[in-house]
Amino acid sequence: MANELLRDQGGPVLQRAKIVLSFRGSGWQTGAISTTDVRRAFDAVLASPYLSHLVQYRGIRRAEIVFSSVDTSDLGSLGPDPRKFVAGNIWLLRDEDIRNVARDALKARPPQDNEEMIYFTVVSQDPIPIVVEQKDADGYHNTFNEEGTTVFYGVLLHQSASTVEESWRYLPGIFTHELVETCTDPDVRSGFIVDPFGEICDMGEERAVRLPGLEREIKLAVYWSELKRKTVTPLTYSLRVALGKRDTDSVPAVKPLLQGKSVRDFILAGCNP
Repeated sequence: MANELLRDQGGPVLQRAKIVLSFRGSGWQTGAISTTDVRRAFDAVLASPYLSHLVQYRGIRRAEIVFSSVDTSDLGSLGPDPRKFVAGNIWLLRDEDIRNVARDALKARPPQDNEEMIYFTVVSQDPIPIVVEQKDADGYHNTFNEEGTTVFYGVLLHQSASTVEESWRYLPGIFTHELVETCTDPDVRSGFIVDPFGEICDMGEERAVRLPGLEREIKLAVYWSELKRKTVTPLTYSLRVALGKRDTDSVPAVKPLLQGKSVRDFILAGCNP
């Protein structure tokens, strides 16, 4: 990959994102994976070094889930698939349905002390739902204004009838894709993009990994690292990246810099909220 061009368009980034999860749909009662399973997988991702390369994008640090709720009522309405992929009816969701869930979540867990909030709706309904305005997307993120407050929100779509292994692999991939892009381009127009792809996860690649505390593999989205000049799925901490150094740059002497700390502890000291 030699011709990619990273562009910082000067808009906002979310340096220390606080995440609110709203689980919606009857699939959370009958599906192969529970909201507890999903939360455990997402927490494992956030506890890992996965987001550590985002520090190069104007100091983005670790994100944290601060609130979650469950509502097993279904969103949208049943109707024919506008894509004509499915012969029977499917759940048709509007973007306004997702915004309304975000509005409820905003009331339940508003920002505190200028927190940078992300409101994600995680939908599980059977058959698989789609958001009509977004065509065939598994997830997306966007923003709207609510009484003077800028709300950063997104949706992650899950098929409740899928198998356990598919569920474990599928949702973390969507979550990491949308999380990375929400942090680096929250308003979907003025953040970091990589030409010719788009946002920094838009290469559409994922990597299967095994994280501590999880008994199954999950998939994580790859994202662009300008320092590495390639896509990455970080599973170890890099002192070079934490210092903003390319592979060709020299790095200061390590021992005086660490002052007795491990590389992990040194980086976490700067990454923790």
